[in-house]
Amino acid sequence: MKMFKSFDAIKDFDGVTNQVRKMTYIQGNSVPGANLRVLDKLIAARHQISQIMGYKTYVDADFAFKHGYIT
Repeated sequence: MKMFKSFDAIKDFDGVTNQVRKMTYIQGNSVPGANLRVLDKLIAARHQISQIMGYKTYVDADFAFKHGYIT
């Protein structure tokens, strides 16, 4: 005879929660193709901004901005 029947329900719910968490993680990380176009556009825009500002790369422009060389 089990002493706490409600405890089994909590254990089962926790298992479902972990399964849902795992499925969500897998689904979220297995569909990057839809984001590739967005990321390519972002990279191109950052490069264009850095060129307009007179920097070779976005990293150079970002570094200059963060360290107060430009405002």
